[in-house]
Formats: sequence, structure tokens, C-alpha cells
Amino acid sequence: TLVIGASSYAIRKADAMRCLQRMELIKNAISLYYADYNTYSLNQNNLFPDLFQTPVSIGRNPYLTDTNFVNNNNLLVDPWGNPFGYRFPGVSNAPSLYDLWSNGPDGVQGTGDDINNWTSGR
Repeated sequence: TLVIGASSYAIRKADAMRCLQRMELIKNAISLYYADYNTYSLNQNNLFPDLFQTPVSIGRNPYLTDTNFVNNNNLLVDPWGNPFGYRFPGVSNAPSLYDLWSNGPDGVQGTGDDINNWTSGR
């Protein structure tokens, strides 16, 4: 039982680290978008078009090139298969910034396992 518990903890910790890594990739892509357009994406439901398709349509490389966490609906998903949340203008961050979050392993927003860019670092 101790081995199973330790293994389960290690898997949860690894998934949380993968989530943070994915969020960093998304945040970097959002910064590149901002540098080109002097605003953050207004697409609240799906960042995929702005981070992948928009730059290609103007002859640029995609801002986000890792498609390993894009699902069949072209949504950016966390390690638990749930779409990342994105909001601009920010509500939890300053309105001039954006909010980016994962609802964590339980998939429920506002619980203790959420990972976001206002308490997990910007």
C-alpha cells in the first residue's frame, strides 16, 4: 500500500509539473502574439487559432509549435485532458493582463488543485 501511495503521489506531482510546463509554453506564445499585435488574444474560448493559425496566415511561424497537448477539437488541454482556461482582460490578474488556468486533476474550477498564472507565478 505504501508503494502504491508513493507511486500515485509521484504521478500527481509529475502531471502538475507537466501542466506548469505547458502553461509556460502557452504564456511564451501569448507574449509573441502580444509583441506582434500589441494586445492579448480576445478569443476567450480557444487560443488555438491565434497561436497556431494566425501567424501562419501572415507568413510567420506559429507562436506555439508543440501540438502534443492539442486535442481533436483544437483546444489546448492540460495533462488531465481538460481545456486550459483563458480570459482577457484579466479578472484575477490586472485587467491589462490575462488569466490562464487549469482546473487541475479534478476538472473543477475554484478548487485547491487548480493551477493558474495568478497564484502559480506569472
